[in-house]
Amino acid sequence: MPLVKVQSRGTQNVGGGRKNLIINGAMEVAQRGTSASSKTASDYYTCDRWRTEASGATFNTSQQSNTASDMATTGAKHFLRMEVTTANNNSGISQKIEAKNIRQFKGEKLTLSFYAKGTNPNGGSFDVVRQFDDGSASSTQEKSSLTVTSSFVKYTYTFDYPDEGSVTMTDANAKLALSFLQPDGDSSTNAWTLDITSVQLEVGEQATSFEHRSLGEELALCQRYYQKFGSGSYWGFQAKTTDTSRQVQGMLPTEMRATPTLETSGWRSGYSFTATNFLGTSYFNFYSLAGDTTSHILLTDWNLEAEL
Repeated sequence: MPLVKVQSRGTQNVGGGRKNLIINGAMEVAQRGTSASSKTASDYYTCDRWRTEASGATFNTSQQSNTASDMATTGAKHFLRMEVTTANNNSGISQKIEAKNIRQFKGEKLTLSFYAKGTNPNGGSFDVVRQFDDGSASSTQEKSSLTVTSSFVKYTYTFDYPDEGSVTMTDANAKLALSFLQPDGDSSTNAWTLDITSVQLEVGEQATSFEHRSLGEELALCQRYYQKFGSGSYWGFQAKTTDTSRQVQGMLPTEMRATPTLETSGWRSGYSFTATNFLGTSYFNFYSLAGDTTSHILLTDWNLEAEL
């Protein structure tokens, strides 16, 4: 069933004011940066929670500011742009929703809505794909077609809760991937662009008005999966004895989905830290090796990732 353009916003609210299952649907949070160029690998680059799917493509991705007229249309200050310079099928963007946040809606109708525009040599056509997986098993892909134009239009699609297949929905890595992709089987290498914002997935058969959360709340939701500690401030300590290690400990601003992976641009002024058992979902604990008498300062240009 194709997606349908709609011209007005609904008014129905769903469940406690937190109806949107999408995080950062208005593309407000971009902890990793606002642009990335000439990329070829699938990864998270700009707007939080939105993963770029490369599949052999070369692309640029960026957080863009809406014009005043587009802001009035979409209700959003920003949009996410994926600009593919060399295309390949199944390239696009996706968000992965934890199964624990959606499995309680099994048997329900779900409605997806968003604003999109762009260009595509294949008649402006993209696939909107829904698929569960847990890292070991995947459900069958369910697809809808999306045809964009050069202006922002609101699209909405109501569908049954997707088939779970043999996915273990209680697995910590189980998720629903919602993707906007160049159509499967489209082998064109021509360039294309997709701009998207105000993405909402909610329970029910009606596309209601987009749920605007405060920037602080949206950031906290994003920090469950990624936390950036900016450069310019320091954690530090002096190890003074030959038989005792020294530590720097702290609590993370938001508990993370799983024990995160440390990403860092390097240590400052000595780096004989151990990276073993130093992180939890809610804390960090950097410490020097026993017997090390060197002064250490850690530049806080480090990031923690616990994406699905």
